Amino acid sequence: MEWVKLPELSIEIGATPVTWQDYAEFAQSIKHPMLAQSRSPQLPLTGFSAREATAYAQWLSHQWGFTFRLPRLEEMQALAIRVRHGLNIWRCWSRTKHGVRRRADRCLSEWLDCIPGWTTGREDLQCITLPIWLLEEHDSPQHGALSDRGYSFVTFRLVWDLSKGARHA
Repeated sequence: MEWVKLPELSIEIGATPVTWQDYAEFAQSIKHPMLAQSRSPQLPLTGFSAREATAYAQWLSHQWGFTFRLPRLEEMQALAIRVRHGLNIWRCWSRTKHGVRRRADRCLSEWLDCIPGWTTGREDLQCITLPIWLLEEHDSPQHGALSDRGYSFVTFRLVWDLSKGARHA
């Protein structure tokens, strides 16, 4: 996994979402059946709930001895600022003289670590964001909520909190 340092937030954030290959070892270790995957193991993992994404982060934390979790909205916003200034990690958008636009038909949404209240208090909802929402300049919310289950259009990336110890290189 490649990481982007965001020292202003004391974190590193995954440069890419978790892939099918990343998740396979975890799935095997807990005897979790993987969804049928005929695409590249390097593609972002989809079809998994935020609860399953969090379980993966906890498992990886135990394996590495450090704390990993889903990103918060403000962390994804900080990553979007880096992207606006040249970091090329979100492949589904392009910059034009009129702003940003989607390069492909669909960009994947991403699960977020919710702050209580963002999901109107319903426990069955989990926060999401879409990278293009963070890159476009508009007044609408930069997050939404979905029922916590697997979707083919939602993936996740991980955050490592630098204030909680050093990560293996």
